[in-house]
Amino acid sequence: MAVYGYIRVSTEEQVNGTSLDEHRRQITGLAMTAGLELDDIIADPGISGSVSLFERPGGRRLATLMADDIVIAAKLDRLFRSALDALRTVEVWERIGVRLILNGHGEVTERVALVG
Repeated sequence: MAVYGYIRVSTEEQVNGTSLDEHRRQITGLAMTAGLELDDIIADPGISGSVSLFERPGGRRLATLMADDIVIAAKLDRLFRSALDALRTVEVWERIGVRLILNGHGEVTERVALVG
């Protein structure tokens, strides 16, 4: 099992501002609350949300997730470019046993299992 945080901001102002640091703090807090130890926080600074997760330099690392791996993100829109993109990816992750935890939403993959 590996636990990854994922952070992304779209603009240079956000890269040079506090957004990445704030997302890091949120992810670290979520991991601690869940009793998890982060293996790595993957960052895609200055990458537009219009670029698919698996086409981003950091996001490519999430294309090889395996059963029992966990992804933690501060916001849904930091990971995915649209609701449809999110739904499709989360459904695949659920099938292979990857867990997704989002700040303010908890473990998202459990909800997919209940709905699907």
